[in-house]
Amino acid sequence: MLLLCCIAFSSCATVPPMFSSKPDIFYLGETYAATVSSVEVYYDEMDVPNQFRVIGRMTHDIILRYEEEELKSSMIAKAKEVGGDGIIFTDVEVKRPNDSGDKLVVKAKVIRFLK
Repeated sequence: MLLLCCIAFSSCATVPPMFSSKPDIFYLGETYAATVSSVEVYYDEMDVPNQFRVIGRMTHDIILRYEEEELKSSMIAKAKEVGGDGIIFTDVEVKRPNDSGDKLVVKAKVIRFLK
């Protein structure tokens, strides 16, 4: 009987997962249909050979669990999903909020080439 009650009550409770398998990417900007098979990656606006306009900005959830390459590939995938032709990684910093450990913060601009 006790086991049955435990099962009944635990099936009603929803507990969010501690970590998701991939970082959540937060995007603010415009969305277009994807036009490229792969997004071009840059680390400085001066390195972009074509004229472009910024269509949005992005960052990620600040969780120590993710490696730099995992963040990078998730942000590139998001740039492609919103129709970007390229992504410019603009900021990488480590924050130490409230002595809870280092947290990596990566920011980027999503660009679309002018035709």
